[in-house]
Amino acid sequence: MKKVSELAKITGISRRAIRYYDEIGLLKPTTISESGYRLYDDNALEILQQILLFKELNVPLKDIKMVLGNPNIDKIDLLKDHKKILSLKRDHLTNLISLIDKIIKEPKLMIFNEFNLQKIEQTLESNLNILKNTNPGAYERYLKEYGGDPQKLISERMDYVRENPETIKILHGNLDNYNNALKKSEKDFSSALAKNDKMKENMTNFFEKLSKLKHKDPSDPEVQKLVSEFRKYSKTVYSKKDMEIMVKRGKLIQDNLENNSALKKEFEKISEKHRKYYDDIYGQGFFDFWDKSIEYSKKVNK
Repeated sequence: MKKVSELAKITGISRRAIRYYDEIGLLKPTTISESGYRLYDDNALEILQQILLFKELNVPLKDIKMVLGNPNIDKIDLLKDHKKILSLKRDHLTNLISLIDKIIKEPKLMIFNEFNLQKIEQTLESNLNILKNTNPGAYERYLKEYGGDPQKLISERMDYVRENPETIKILHGNLDNYNNALKKSEKDFSSALAKNDKMKENMTNFFEKLSKLKHKDPSDPEVQKLVSEFRKYSKTVYSKKDMEIMVKRGKLIQDNLENNSALKKEFEKISEKHRKYYDDIYGQGFFDFWDKSIEYSKKVNK
């Protein structure tokens, strides 16, 4: 058994902190001596080690208490997740060190991308944490296609930002504006995803029905009836303002595609990715059939 003073000496934290952990129920002493001293056994020392480790990972004390007090939470899996985050941050610091070396060699060199990308990555992490805390079920569904790995999702989003600078520039002006757009959605992230889940379910039903008609011409009345229902539904999902923004951005992109080869390549890459995704699920040629069906509907319903 060890007293508070001995525990403080072993771990390097203050006696006051250990007593505070007792007060808030985070680390209770194993027993109290006849003289009134708090005494801690090896099991308590192990718990304290876990507390200190989670603290180093910037986990708040109330969350540490919840984790340690919940037998259903796998602490090892939790630490593995934190390890992935730390590894990404380590890689980011390596890149920053490399950037500093370049600036030391060339003092007038001005590079802001690394700093801007870090802000975006932090915003994406923040959005996911908000969702995890407010709607765990939606959080799990959202990460399902990424194997439940939040870092895989973040990595994919960051790859998109790095690989599509022209798109970001046209739609948002610069990376700071793009980051602000992501931040703006933080408060509504959980409810937006719940809405997205319902929309995804309805879209899946629509695509399944449409895939059974892909042997027909896009102008076929049965096809167009389904497309018309889909377009009406879309108007209930998005507000008038949302639709105006999407139309405006679509026009911006279209206006720039002809004179911007880099942007054209980006959209060809994105389009090919979407085509493969939908064709893999609903059968070869589905994406083009869907695209032509929508275009025909727009043409006859101007």
